[in-house]
Amino acid sequence: MVSIVDVARHAGVSQATVSRVLGQKVFVTEETRTKVMSAVAELGYQPSSLGKALRAGYLDSIAFLVSDIEQGWYSALAKQMQGALQAQGLDMLLFDLGHSEARLTQMLQRASSLRLRGVVLATSDLFDLNVLQPIVSNLLASNIPVLSIGQRFDQLGISSILHDDVDAGVQAVAHFMSRKRRRIAYLNRISLSVAGRQRYEGYVAGLERAGLCFDEALVWGSPLYRFEGGYTTTLEALGNGVRFDAILAGTDELAIGAISAIHDFGLKVPHDVAVVGFGGLEIGRYVTPKLTTLSGNPAAVAEQITRMLFSSAVSSASIRRELVVRGTT
Repeated sequence: MVSIVDVARHAGVSQATVSRVLGQKVFVTEETRTKVMSAVAELGYQPSSLGKALRAGYLDSIAFLVSDIEQGWYSALAKQMQGALQAQGLDMLLFDLGHSEARLTQMLQRASSLRLRGVVLATSDLFDLNVLQPIVSNLLASNIPVLSIGQRFDQLGISSILHDDVDAGVQAVAHFMSRKRRRIAYLNRISLSVAGRQRYEGYVAGLERAGLCFDEALVWGSPLYRFEGGYTTTLEALGNGVRFDAILAGTDELAIGAISAIHDFGLKVPHDVAVVGFGGLEIGRYVTPKLTTLSGNPAAVAEQITRMLFSSAVSSASIRRELVVRGTT
């Protein structure tokens, strides 16, 4: 690979001179500039995009902070977001927060020194806004925009993109009703998750709209939110004799875990228990039966991110979830 050292040697100038020419500094003679650019062309030298960005004072990169990269929704969104940013000449740096507020504050504090173009925060975890306020204010004062995915942070002065999860919960209950289901359970992390709480509110609103009685025994606030949580929580409910004929799971992973538990208990989906998940993950099309889900539409979210991140106006956008009906209902 041709380096800047090779270009300097070929042109008969110093490396510093080559850097000044490539950086388009004005204090270089036309003769020197011509020699350097001729060497660049003859050797086929490609300047480092990182070096160019650093000389310009920033990286053409957006930091994408997610609460847990193992969750399928965040992986799907990261893939779509990278493509959308690339179309605008931007790169993406992915950071896994691991549901840690300490790691979130650490990464936000590092954003300025990383010379980023912006920060996108994707999490529904609850955080102390008093801790985040001064950090976010410093970023905004440094012209580094911050955008939230999954919850509103109006108090911090940043824009947000949300799914209408209350409406989604109502949609799911109405769908179960159309399938003659009346004992509808809700399975998700509730107390520590903004999205989980909103989906729960939609579930409750859906029951009220359908004229069904709320039953505390059918609300399962699993501390786990992936396959294992869906499996163990559902199996425990079945073992304890809890009667239900439908489950609204707060993630597709929880839903798939629940389906496995139902099968292992000797019951059938959807004959005995119908199941709906949240997310629209690809894996839902490959389980048996195929999973009915409320799609998150990551492509639409990614497109909205590119429109809103650099807008000076603070606003909130809502994206409706689409009920994708498959074999589990």
